[in-house]
Amino acid sequence: METKHKIWAAVGVVAVLAGGYWLFSGGENPERDLMSTDQDRRLLAIEMLERKDSPAAARVIQQYMTDADIQVARRSIYAMARMPNAGSTEKLVEAVSHSRPEIREAAVVAMAMRKDEASMAAMRDRLQRDPSMTVRAAAAAELGAIKDPASIPLLVAAMESKDEALSNIAIRALLDMGGRGHVGFKPGATPIQRAEAIRALKRDAASFKDIILQHKKDQEILRR
Repeated sequence: METKHKIWAAVGVVAVLAGGYWLFSGGENPERDLMSTDQDRRLLAIEMLERKDSPAAARVIQQYMTDADIQVARRSIYAMARMPNAGSTEKLVEAVSHSRPEIREAAVVAMAMRKDEASMAAMRDRLQRDPSMTVRAAAAAELGAIKDPASIPLLVAAMESKDEALSNIAIRALLDMGGRGHVGFKPGATPIQRAEAIRALKRDAASFKDIILQHKKDQEILRR
């Protein structure tokens, strides 16, 4: 806990310094700064707009969610996900169908912050059929982290993907959801141990929904 406090304190200091730099360098109009060729200036402008958290600020940020500069696009997408007053997830859903896989991957991560049904459905869709294995892996990781019961069958299918990275992430996602009692999948596991872990997860995955629901109930009790 102490380490987390130190991390957030450091983030706060960086934010203050960044804001100071932005003002010192003449930053006073985020809309104008977003048209700059200076990447740092553009990123700081998005940060300032995110802090405003208004529908007007969101409308400005939306214009840069598919920017040619992937850092600007990614930062814009994350800002839209974090802003309570940014409105619905419609723009994120559009981003998750963009032609550039980097945009789709960022949108998947952003949707995991929202966790509404439209976002969850879009994430499951990307896990199931995105042409980029990187995007599918991102969806698998995020769905596992937020313990989405509806994605369990999709993760089971992804375990048997020919893409080893996607398969590994799907396995870890299922283990996070409710299969941590399974043995055999550890760093350095043999192919036989790995195959046994997959068989065990396929066999028991249907029971993970109840484990997830119980976990959520326990969390609610602790929050009271």
